[in-house]
Amino acid sequence: MNEQANENDSRVKEFATFSSNDLSAFLTDITMQTFKVRQWYGERLAWIENIHDEGYRAAAKEMLLSKRDIVLETLASKADEAAATSEENQN
Repeated sequence: MNEQANENDSRVKEFATFSSNDLSAFLTDITMQTFKVRQWYGERLAWIENIHDEGYRAAAKEMLLSKRDIVLETLASKADEAAATSEENQN
């Protein structure tokens, strides 16, 4: 029975290591995606600043910022969800 318990402990540790590595890779991907999103939207916002019509510029900027915030919130939510799930699995 003791040998089986050792085997199970070994499998649990192996799974925890695998899960941790997988989570780390996922969070790195989320970080890179967040950087890309900020960069892409930053470029668009800079372009919008060159629009001469103040009303159109303000509306375009508001819409773009709103969409950017939704994307960033979604990415952050995915990262939080993955971290919480990983923490639950380790307990």
